[in-house]
Amino acid sequence: MAIAGREIHRKRPAQDLPRREVVLTPWGHDDLEVHREFGLKALQNARLARLIEEAYCQDASLSTRMPCLLTNITPKSIRERLIPLWGADIRLPVAGTAKKYRRGQVFRSTAALAQFLAGEQPSAIRQRLWVSLTTWQQYQVDFLHVAQLTGEGLEATSIAQHLTLDPTLDAVRHTLWPLLTPADSTRPLRPVC
Repeated sequence: MAIAGREIHRKRPAQDLPRREVVLTPWGHDDLEVHREFGLKALQNARLARLIEEAYCQDASLSTRMPCLLTNITPKSIRERLIPLWGADIRLPVAGTAKKYRRGQVFRSTAALAQFLAGEQPSAIRQRLWVSLTTWQQYQVDFLHVAQLTGEGLEATSIAQHLTLDPTLDAVRHTLWPLLTPADSTRPLRPVC
């Protein structure tokens, strides 16, 4: 059971907060890729980030205790592992997180693609954001799909519905859309085929 809502940071006892059941993936095939390529700590970090993102996509927030139980990592260690990403404005919301770590505006996928489009090497991006090669390729496929839908003149909410996403998801409204729209124009970019 996770805490219902995406942004739970009120100073209330945990038992007073509404709960929601979520489906999480404590182990995935991508974990093996991350472990093979970047090591055990990267595997643990990737799993931790995935659990937080999966809960967020189901309109819930994990308390620090839940990832501790699923990953066998202490709360202090979890915070220390997430601080570099929080400092890079990556959105990994954990219930009760300090205000200075809640500024994150983009998810790992969006940050990875933005850094790639800015000219950084994919291997460095993947290592820094704990992303497997399979997940990296899926990010690219999803981005091209969204770019293609944008090229067809669809609005962000229509794209979200087409991709069976919640149209209020921040990833669509605030993170993917600016990447697809040039700053000096109101017309979206056309995908490069």
